[in-house]
Amino acid sequence: MWACVSATSPRIPNQLSPAKSLERMVFDRAMNRLASYISTKASFPKVWQEASQNVETILWVTPAELEEVTHEVLGIFNRFRDRISDPSTRTEGSLPVEALMFTYPVRLPEGSQ
Repeated sequence: MWACVSATSPRIPNQLSPAKSLERMVFDRAMNRLASYISTKASFPKVWQEASQNVETILWVTPAELEEVTHEVLGIFNRFRDRISDPSTRTEGSLPVEALMFTYPVRLPEGSQ
């Protein structure tokens, strides 16, 4: 594993804090599941192949707008939350589907160090 540290950082390079290690483990696990699906996608029924999507986009937003986007997307995800713990609410023919959402700036704001 790696860590981005400054020259003045007391942290030892190539080591992550426990919180960052857990974050990285969760990320790696999700990416491994995605890679597994991609490599086996042709084995799934056509309806599942067509329904699953990989979307990547750039949004030009302010922090407040990003919070709004996150809130709205989480609202959609939360509509299905009860199905995790209550199998009786699952629609016939449904499968567990992982939905990943990463939102992060791709560069520092003007004037930032």
